[in-house]
Amino acid sequence: STLRRYAALCRRHDALVRMVATSAIREARNRDEIARRVRRETGFELQAHRGNNFDWSRNLVFSSEAEDDAHELTHLLFFREVGQHVGLFDEGVAIHFGQATAASPLWRDRPCDDWARESIAAGELPPLEQLLTPERMYAAPWGQVGRHYYPAGCSFVGYLVGRFGAPRLRLFLRSFDCESQNSAEAVGAAFQLAFGIKLAVADQAWRQILSQPRATTRSLTPSAAPAARSARWCSSP
Repeated sequence: STLRRYAALCRRHDALVRMVATSAIREARNRDEIARRVRRETGFELQAHRGNNFDWSRNLVFSSEAEDDAHELTHLLFFREVGQHVGLFDEGVAIHFGQATAASPLWRDRPCDDWARESIAAGELPPLEQLLTPERMYAAPWGQVGRHYYPAGCSFVGYLVGRFGAPRLRLFLRSFDCESQNSAEAVGAAFQLAFGIKLAVADQAWRQILSQPRATTRSLTPSAAPAARSARWCSSP
């Protein structure tokens, strides 16, 4: 009844709601029934944060740390300001902008650039063109996505903002939505239109900078970033 009243209040004020569940829900034996009942009685859809497309936990959001809170709130703000879609660039924005304003500007206690360097060196990060659609981005197990793809997105977003500026990034992300994002060709064309170069060229330049000796390479991801203006998960990635 509490959730029903809250849902009615949100609808009355035309509020944008993002559902968040704690580990208590994740570990509950009747977690699936809870998710179904919440959806049935409130109309709210519990959205994904962790897991992968074949994991039940992609139906929930878990947030237990300041970094997670900032990450998810950045998704929400980006959705309101820019548009609704999900994937490599959205996660990159949420980490690069959102978590830089939280307690720690790091991804799992390390700079995104360091994670990206390690992933590239280990051969774990495919060309970014192969991660353009949600299906390709999230098809791998969470261990792969969270360890390699998320911080790579963060580092690449930092590179784009540093080289082209945030307005170009905003223009790019406003040029597609939850439907058109499922076409790698459409997203690639939007990238080229916004930044003036093909994604493959930008990807190669970014990797080249990361391959330089750390002592002479300026960090691609600043330790402090402007307040977030973007992103969010789509209801059905």
